[in-house]
Amino acid sequence: MSVLKTEIRTFCNAKLIREDALADIMDEIQLVLDDLSKMAKWPDLYRANVTADQATLVEDTESSNLPTGCRVLDYIVINDGTNDGRPLKEITFEKWLKRREDGSSSGEPKRFARRGKKVYWDPVSDDDYTAKFYFWRHHPKVDVAKIDDDEDILFGDEFDRVIKYGVCFEVAKTHKMKEGGYIDLWGGNYMVEVAKMKPEEDLVTTLCEYHD
Repeated sequence: MSVLKTEIRTFCNAKLIREDALADIMDEIQLVLDDLSKMAKWPDLYRANVTADQATLVEDTESSNLPTGCRVLDYIVINDGTNDGRPLKEITFEKWLKRREDGSSSGEPKRFARRGKKVYWDPVSDDDYTAKFYFWRHHPKVDVAKIDDDEDILFGDEFDRVIKYGVCFEVAKTHKMKEGGYIDLWGGNYMVEVAKMKPEEDLVTTLCEYHD
């Protein structure tokens, strides 16, 4: 069971003394989900070899796109049609370029480099393979039409309070509710709940996106 958007709306309307429809606060809900997504490697956002995330390699495939929504890459394995290999070793893009310039041979990829939203295989594939990705994702966009769909928000029940507090904070900011202390109150409440939940090991993360 996950957090329901209708319950978020009811909670926020009561705490902020408002009468917003669900559609009125969808942007604020998304802001909070996006914010939480970036804070830690949450188990609820882990993608483990989902078919839609796989990349198909054929002969001379040099690069493939990272899966949609990839935030933190865990590892990649190559399947040769029968067996999964060991997780690939990551090398720098500069090293990948040097190996290509030196005329590295083709074969089953054993290493990869990243640049932008692509992964570059080393060696370049010599046959048909499937690349399987394991990663933490950004939270996908929520849908106002899914009123009581408990799968629309991927975070579980333990996130109920932090999401509701966060949405109250975002709604208060949207409507400039400084009078009455709503922004400070709910901003403070949100950060307290975040601090309770965020694992220490996730204070520093490596993003999927490459930056020069």
